[in-house]
Amino acid sequence: MLHPMKIGLESVQSLCVCVVLACCLLVAPGAQAKPLITSSETSLARACLQQTQPPARLVDLCQAALDVAALHQQDRLELMVALGEAQLWADDAAAAEATLLSVLDQQPTHRDALDALAWQYWEEDQYDEARSLFQTMVDAHGDENGFGGLASIARLADDNYEEARRLIDIALAIDPGDDWFHRESGWIHFEQEHHKPAVRAFEWAIKLDAEQVNSFYGLGRAYYGLARYEPALNAFSQAIELAPNTGYLHSWRASSLYRMKRFRAAIKEARVAIRDDPTDPFAYVTKAASHRALEEIQEAIDTYRAAVEAGAGDNYLHYWFAHSLFSEGRPREALEQIDLALDFDGTAAVDHELRADIALELEALPTALEAARAAQSLAPEASYPVYQAALALLRSGETDAALAEFDRAVTLGPDEEMTRTFARWLVRLGKPMAALTLRQRNR
Repeated sequence: MLHPMKIGLESVQSLCVCVVLACCLLVAPGAQAKPLITSSETSLARACLQQTQPPARLVDLCQAALDVAALHQQDRLELMVALGEAQLWADDAAAAEATLLSVLDQQPTHRDALDALAWQYWEEDQYDEARSLFQTMVDAHGDENGFGGLASIARLADDNYEEARRLIDIALAIDPGDDWFHRESGWIHFEQEHHKPAVRAFEWAIKLDAEQVNSFYGLGRAYYGLARYEPALNAFSQAIELAPNTGYLHSWRASSLYRMKRFRAAIKEARVAIRDDPTDPFAYVTKAASHRALEEIQEAIDTYRAAVEAGAGDNYLHYWFAHSLFSEGRPREALEQIDLALDFDGTAAVDHELRADIALELEALPTALEAARAAQSLAPEASYPVYQAALALLRSGETDAALAEFDRAVTLGPDEEMTRTFARWLVRLGKPMAALTLRQRNR
């Protein structure tokens, strides 16, 4: 494959090595072949196309080879593609784009230029530009990389998993021996929560190439999704062997240990994750949860505070910080943290539900009702935020509205604990007959 890997630790340089271009210098034993460049500068061209030099040196070699006057047009285009790739590896994306666009201006269906530039755009999250080039590869060449790239964009940009599945299956039909295609297939399955086929796809990718971190990472995530934490731990450990100082891999290994109730080991592993990436909220939350499991409450709180000080605060971390404080009977501090959580992207119904619970505890009934309504807007089929609204209305003195809201909550999903709590509040507020009627109606 000529494409880089989008997710994980596979570098652009290792995956974009232009094997096809290097192979164009080889001929069968005994066969006669015209030299690529019929001049004294053949060695420069060979060095450019083999792409074994450091990026900056490679740029110079390719530019020197292109300075040869007597070049066939096709030879020049091949060298320009190699120059573009070298420029990309040398972190000069603008120069790489200009070089590859120049190739496509001269030959719009040049396969290697399309491939290199499409994956450059893909790596930069310029999915519309990448999609156009991948589609040209498919239309002009029926190219498997084009199908693979379109599959990845369907997953990453469009959330169209059926189309992604169709396209990656075509790529695999053309080249079943490509580990990248199997890995992409694994991620498509994983994001649909089809964890068993994801495991199979990642395992195939590993059989084909056991040196790719992302394959082991994906395998670990798929096993974790199946609640098979021992093989997940093993997969993350193998990924770490390939990339030992990678924070998120240590975070997932820590979380696997936590799920296996190996809390001391989880704390130790989370510390490594935090060392490698001090802004990873997942590592802090796993460490804090492990402390809580060991009843080390202050250590858990201190872990959350350290995360905020380190700049690791996001919706996820502030939610769990608020949850932890609320569980410890500190609702005012918890309300501050859940309000911070709502300032970040990723807000979900559960954030507003926790805010409503905290506000109810603080007798902040308008806030509780507001939060319950916000949760309902994000999860209209969920019964719990409707129940929260009913409770806020009841405690605000709006009994009729509260009873109607409670009936709606029961319709969405009856819950004995909710019914018991609501009935207790009716009695507490001097409405025992209403509680009796509620019980009779919800038997």
